[in-house]
Amino acid sequence: VREKFAIVLNKVDLVNPKEKLLDIAEDIGMLGDSCVRYRGETLENEDDLMAANYVDGQQVKFTKEEEAILEEQYPPVFFISALQNDGIDDLLEHLYSHTTPTKEFVLPPDQKTAMSMAERVEEMIREKCYRCLHREVPHSITQVNRVLKKGRYKDGRIVLQVDQDLIVKT
Repeated sequence: VREKFAIVLNKVDLVNPKEKLLDIAEDIGMLGDSCVRYRGETLENEDDLMAANYVDGQQVKFTKEEEAILEEQYPPVFFISALQNDGIDDLLEHLYSHTTPTKEFVLPPDQKTAMSMAERVEEMIREKCYRCLHREVPHSITQVNRVLKKGRYKDGRIVLQVDQDLIVKT
């Protein structure tokens, strides 16, 4: 089962003339095509996309069933202007349609996460390593908390002191 996703373009109110949005939509469509499988083939580029529609020089006509399958795989594209509240309702409707309705919450209303402070700090540091190391090493990093304590500055602001060892296995 393919991961569901949508493409959201914000600030469309800044695009003039509006006809440019059609060009943008076409470019985005080509990106979307790279996420769609044609008859079980993964497409690498635009030439592969065109070739997938032709067999022995003849254009392949998709059956209604194949068209329906392909249509399900295309990500929806939303053109919105958050500042002007344009297109937001359609986006929200799409997001709500993919939520799981529940009457019971996993956490109590006053609790933001089930993670402890140490786990949250570890997750933040892991994410920073992931970004800084260009997604290469973090799978082999072990984190060891040495110091994790909460304090206050004289002006009342809360400070968190974190000393952590990052152990990289080679």
